[in-house]
Amino acid sequence: MVDYASSSFFAIDNFEKDSGLMTLDFGSNNPAEFVDCGYLHAVAVRYDGPFIEGIQSFGSVVLDGRMNLFVKPISPNITEVKVKARYVLTAQEVGAKQIWAFDTGGSDAKKFSGIPNNVVCRPTNVAEETILKAIDKIAKGIPLH
Repeated sequence: MVDYASSSFFAIDNFEKDSGLMTLDFGSNNPAEFVDCGYLHAVAVRYDGPFIEGIQSFGSVVLDGRMNLFVKPISPNITEVKVKARYVLTAQEVGAKQIWAFDTGGSDAKKFSGIPNNVVCRPTNVAEETILKAIDKIAKGIPLH
């Protein structure tokens, strides 16, 4: 996993071999790959589409992700794997800034810049699935690269 994580979009923040805990950081120039904040219909600026892409057109959206990966052998043929990510998404445009924070399986809802309803953001689970697929390949002896 160390080799895989260091050659992927993840950055290893911490690794404790004895406990089986690896902490990974991730982000992206394309936050919509990792986070879904629904649909935006903005008449004033003539935009209909994903919220994140709409805000990126007029401002910025930054994703800071952190993942805890726990891999621990239970027996010679069984390994326990736990993956949990923390997402912090910051959207900013002229005169407005909002931060959503949520974990794997969760969501966060906030008001943003004149949008009448709360904007609900949740993970797409791409980060978690990427790690789980890599672990599955390692377990099966399939090369990762």
